[in-house]
Parts: sequence; C-alpha cells; structure tokens
Amino acid sequence: MKDNIKMDFTCVNKNFKSGILRILIIKKLENKKTHTYALMKEIQSNKKISLNVTKNDIYNVILAMEKLGLIKYTLNKKNKTQKVLELTPRGKSLSKKFKFIVKNYLKSLNELMVEMNE
Repeated sequence: MKDNIKMDFTCVNKNFKSGILRILIIKKLENKKTHTYALMKEIQSNKKISLNVTKNDIYNVILAMEKLGLIKYTLNKKNKTQKVLELTPRGKSLSKKFKFIVKNYLKSLNELMVEMNE
C-alpha cells in the first residue's frame, strides 16, 4: 500500500512541477525571446520556487510545449547559429488568458484543500 501511495504522489508531484514550469516559461517568454540555457538558469535561480527543478525537467517541458504549439525556436538575428525560444501566436493567446486561468485554478485548489481538511 505504501508503494502505491508513493507512486501516486510522485506522479502528482511530477505533473504539478510540469504545470508550474509551463506557467514560468510562458511568463518569461511573454516579453522577450531567450536562449534555452538562459531560461533554465533564470528558473533554477528563482528563490520563489520551492521545487527541485532540474535542467532535464525544464527541457522536457519545453519539448512538450513546442509539440503543443505554444513555443518555437527561431534563429538569433545577431548570431544565425544560435536558436532562441519565443511564444507562438497560440502561446501569446494563452499568455493573455493567463491570470484568469491561474486565478481559477488556485481557487479550485483552495476549495479542494478546504474539503480535505473537513
């Protein structure tokens, strides 16, 4: 039984971490293009995030977001051999709805926590 609980928690934690990383990446790319490495360093150095985030975690989320059409790689205008990440039109549209989505998600999560404590 303990193994099942541990496995379930690991799955929930992984999905939670992935969701948080998607939110952070969208917010970071909202106003500027950036290199993957710079994005990783910025997220990992953020003291407000109390998750253990690895470069691999971030890279996997970037790949998933790229497949969903939320972000894309383009060539750096100054250095044509370097790629930078940017939001696609779909990613920009999501970014505009971002506050509403997160606010509703947090409200639902809070209601769930209250239910669990009853």
